[in-house]
Amino acid sequence: MFALSFVGTDWVPWIVGLSIVSVVVLVLILVAPWKSVRSERGLDEEAETRLLLGEDPEAIERDLEAREAERRSRVSELRPREDR
Repeated sequence: MFALSFVGTDWVPWIVGLSIVSVVVLVLILVAPWKSVRSERGLDEEAETRLLLGEDPEAIERDLEAREAERRSRVSELRPREDR
């Protein structure tokens, strides 16, 4: 009647064991990387958009570094003068 009846029901423990191992492996694949993913710094919204639009990642990095350098230079200009 059943095509899987090799020797009685000897195949049932194997199927159950394989199913349990598969579920455990899937859970480990999904749960294991979450700590490292949460600890990573997120992408700038503009950079993420530009990446999704297919722009060159190196060009995006150069633009972001130039913007960060400009931002740092503005902060240093706020330093009080010593000649006052």
